[in-house]
Amino acid sequence: MVLEHDGQCERILEAGDVPALLDALSSSPDLVLLEWGLPGMRPELLANRLCAARPSLVVVALSEHLTERPAALAAGAACFIHTAEPPPHFLDLLHGLCPGVVEQLPVRSPAALL
Repeated sequence: MVLEHDGQCERILEAGDVPALLDALSSSPDLVLLEWGLPGMRPELLANRLCAARPSLVVVALSEHLTERPAALAAGAACFIHTAEPPPHFLDLLHGLCPGVVEQLPVRSPAALL
């Protein structure tokens, strides 16, 4: 996975379904990369619930279907990332959402991530 080799993502939690994701929120993440269609709840409801429970939480919707972008943004996602995005662009989008973290860590060349 691209994030595991990023060097700027110190802790990565993975959830295979909605209950696991909600349980992982107890660790107070700054950002959730939400697979649009994660089993266990309609994605619009899940994004709304995440945003309501933790207003400071950045929710990023991730999907292979570009047609899901409007629904994801309307549900409160800060941005939508298509799964076909090249790794450097994907990381730039995520880093742009959490600039405080990026400023504290050394910047790596995107070429090193390929």
